[in-house]
Amino acid sequence: MALFLNSVGPPGQTRVLWDEYFHGVRLGLWHYVAHSPLPWALLQLLLLAAFIILTFARRSGAVRPITRESRLSPLEFVATLGALYERRGEAAGALEIAFSHFRFLLARRLGISSTLATAGLIRSVQEKPGGAIPGFAETLAQIELALKLRAVSEPKALAWIGELYDCAARLGLEQGFAGGVTESSRMA
Repeated sequence: MALFLNSVGPPGQTRVLWDEYFHGVRLGLWHYVAHSPLPWALLQLLLLAAFIILTFARRSGAVRPITRESRLSPLEFVATLGALYERRGEAAGALEIAFSHFRFLLARRLGISSTLATAGLIRSVQEKPGGAIPGFAETLAQIELALKLRAVSEPKALAWIGELYDCAARLGLEQGFAGGVTESSRMA
């Protein structure tokens, strides 16, 4: 009310000075900063810095190799499957698996269709440099005929699988063919 009454006086004659400092409000800069949004901004910056340090430490820590489980069948499974083939007299089934796997790897290596007939596959191999393997054409033709007739004895199937393995080694297919042949030959 005093401010109002002093302000209402005649213009130019009345001078009003008002300062909270002189009226007992002497808080200072830190009190002003404490009641502003600045502490929350500083807290957020500290959290961001902590997050950056933690993620950098996590990324720059010791590198451990990823352990991968083997997708290969355990040897017990292979032995059991081989015993089932042997009990049922399925030497032709084991030979068919090895022959199909050999054809697939050979077709992929030559860049041709895997559905190509055996005669076309033989012709493609013989056209390549270094593709003249003695007995290759005869072996594939005999295997195909025996599989059509389903008349394969166990010793003959094992011998043919061995010949397929030898052909795979000569054609550079042994890395992909070794697992399939080894399993198939144990089954037969």
